[in-house]
Amino acid sequence: MNTDEYLIICNGKNKTAEIESCMYNLETNKYDVIFTNNKNQKIYSYDPKSIEITHSCLKDNDIKDCMDYLKELAAINELKNDDGKILLQQQYEKLNFVSDDTVMHVRFINRKININKKRK
Repeated sequence: MNTDEYLIICNGKNKTAEIESCMYNLETNKYDVIFTNNKNQKIYSYDPKSIEITHSCLKDNDIKDCMDYLKELAAINELKNDDGKILLQQQYEKLNFVSDDTVMHVRFINRKININKKRK
């Protein structure tokens, strides 16, 4: 699965990069998962309680633009490490996935976007 778009936790472990497909089966009420290293395409079924699927909100252009703006702000922060690199900027550069149910998305980014849309 695309690790920039999804986060799939199976039995408490991040398996996103190892999953070829993941679909909910209405007949069994379980998630059917096929792993990339699975040559015979065996389907593994997971109870909804043992799998967690999260989407990244960064696929939304407004949210991505807001995150890019925050990264630009981080780049001008004066707090640096011993090598002279900007600490906050380093942390933002590592950030390529923001769950759509995190506080950052729900309370800050999404709120800012909604306020700006109301002003237009």
